[in-house]
Amino acid sequence: MRQSTLALLLVLGLTLFGAWFLQTHHKVVDRQFVGYSGEARYNDFLAAELLLREMGIEADSRASLTPSEWLPYYHDTIVSRTSESIAIMDEQSLLLDWILNGGHLVLLPPRQASRITDEFIQGFGARFVELEHIPDEDEDAENDATSDEEFDYFFNLSTSSLRVEVADANDYSATLYDEFGYIAARRSWGSGYVTLIADDEYFLNRSLGDEDHARFLLDVVAGYVPSGKVWFVLDSSFPALWQLIWNNAAYAVVAAAAALMLWLWSVIPKFGPAIEPAVTARRSILEHVSAAGHFAWRHHGTASLARSSIDALLHDAEIRHPDISRMSPDNQARALARLSDIDAQTILAVLLHHNESRHREFANNIQALQKVRKRL
Repeated sequence: MRQSTLALLLVLGLTLFGAWFLQTHHKVVDRQFVGYSGEARYNDFLAAELLLREMGIEADSRASLTPSEWLPYYHDTIVSRTSESIAIMDEQSLLLDWILNGGHLVLLPPRQASRITDEFIQGFGARFVELEHIPDEDEDAENDATSDEEFDYFFNLSTSSLRVEVADANDYSATLYDEFGYIAARRSWGSGYVTLIADDEYFLNRSLGDEDHARFLLDVVAGYVPSGKVWFVLDSSFPALWQLIWNNAAYAVVAAAAALMLWLWSVIPKFGPAIEPAVTARRSILEHVSAAGHFAWRHHGTASLARSSIDALLHDAEIRHPDISRMSPDNQARALARLSDIDAQTILAVLLHHNESRHREFANNIQALQKVRKRL
């Protein structure tokens, strides 16, 4: 089949496939949730923070809370998950002093409970407990929560398996509860207050707009406590660098990995029969002598070659004049002149100026030495 016919059939086939594809496939709009953007990606309380500002309450956030490094003004409110950074002895003492002087601490359950966090919560006469039986949507208690002030909240409590258990209910002046236990409990602590919330889900970005969560937040941070600035402690576990790179530049990572694999494939040894080394032809002795001379010329200079030629000349002359090597240069020149019938001054100049580095003078000296050596 001719190439032109094959190309024509290929174009025809692609045209038919394109027509079929356009007739049987249609563009549709598909909405997918791709996650939050900007600060909301790492700040779970950004919606709560913006809500409070909208209501005229100062609000801000911090990545973490270490009382020895920072504490807000008295009468401010800190909303934080329970963590070991605020529960160890020195940090705990500073935080408790801040509460005693008028601070309001809102404690949420820890990301991961430990003995230190449990003992810290127990210091306030309470603890977080997990329900053995989680209420489902068919139970009347799921949407019914009451407080000591007789305010009803509309909550879907089946989403939470945690409750606050208090040692003495008389210590807590304001509570929110259902038949399974306390959802929120507040007690005074010196001039300040401590509020325990059974689940942080009520205040997170994804659920703050559900049911009465926003109202609940306002009552917790600004209800019956001195109004001050509200600080949300993110206590975020920021992802590793490799995870950030993958989340933001996955295509670049895949392309770099493919390029690396291609490079490794190009440099690794190829498998197959061994290639026999090429057999080089034998070289004559003159090539080795020439190579040795060039090597000496490049690495030792003219002085070494000239000195070797003079020593070879004197070695040959000792056959006819045994003590010539021990003579002074003047006597050597006269002795060599008698043996070779060459002018003594010419021979003396060569013997005395064997360190000549200029190419022309060096060549003349070597030529003169060879001439004397041939006439011995």
